[in-house]
Amino acid sequence: MTGDRPKWKALLLKENERCQSRGTKLPSETYFNEDIQAQCLELQSSETLVLLLFQIADANAFTFLQEAIFASKTTEIDKPRKVSMEMSTGDRFNIMDKLDGDITFNALLKRYHLMELFRNSGGRESGGSMVIIPVYADSSFQRPGRKGNPISNACADVTQRMMTETFPSLRPGTREYDSKKVIMKRYRVLASRFQVFVDKFGLAILCFIQPFQGTRGPSWGISDNKIREINDTNLKAFIDILDQSQGDYLRSVCKAAEPLLSSLIYTSSSKAAEFPLERIETADILQLPKGSDDLLFLLRDVSRDGSTF
Repeated sequence: MTGDRPKWKALLLKENERCQSRGTKLPSETYFNEDIQAQCLELQSSETLVLLLFQIADANAFTFLQEAIFASKTTEIDKPRKVSMEMSTGDRFNIMDKLDGDITFNALLKRYHLMELFRNSGGRESGGSMVIIPVYADSSFQRPGRKGNPISNACADVTQRMMTETFPSLRPGTREYDSKKVIMKRYRVLASRFQVFVDKFGLAILCFIQPFQGTRGPSWGISDNKIREINDTNLKAFIDILDQSQGDYLRSVCKAAEPLLSSLIYTSSSKAAEFPLERIETADILQLPKGSDDLLFLLRDVSRDGSTF
């Protein structure tokens, strides 16, 4: 790692303060003990991975979600921009291209559109492994006896199908086709990285991986480029570390966030649900330690159970 002081140390100090103020165990006693720390720091891209270990589903991640909820209710959002299972890949790509990543709600919408594009084009992760398994609606891309690395071939096939279904009129070899294919390869790699998290913890986990937003400071969030740069071996090892250190908490958060995910992201939601996350001051969220029941409570759909905060 470069620099005099790794960025994650500032996050550790802040999380220690939250825990001490609430009388809960410190990260060094739970999800960032000496063994976990040593495992993380042995990995390539360790700076990115340790930042992610602290930031995934922490108090800041909940403020990110709060921003997205407010934006979805105070900004005029056309329903077609939300995620629909029936949307064509071409329409989905065009929507993604117009979603400004600097806007919190748009960043979330773009992620879930990307995942649908990836899956509908034959990409998925197999049981949490790092091997992409092509899943095709037809056999036009399957080539028995094909030479080369099977995993590389599978990745190429997914990218090819994404191109074919998104830009059916573009001819391979043209400048426009090649330009779009570069973008599509990046999308495919990013989606495959996200899918590993989804396989292990649930679809809502993408709501709790904070995107980089410079306005929040240099230690806040992880850029898509950083996630894409993590190689398969290190990502698999990191997912195992996450599961070992905070897997139960992350799965609980994702399960609790399912109503929010449906209301916020998908067109199938019949009405906008209400959550304590909308009623609490951002400054108060930032006092809550990662893993606390208070954070989980913020995800309850109070429009169903009548709870108050």
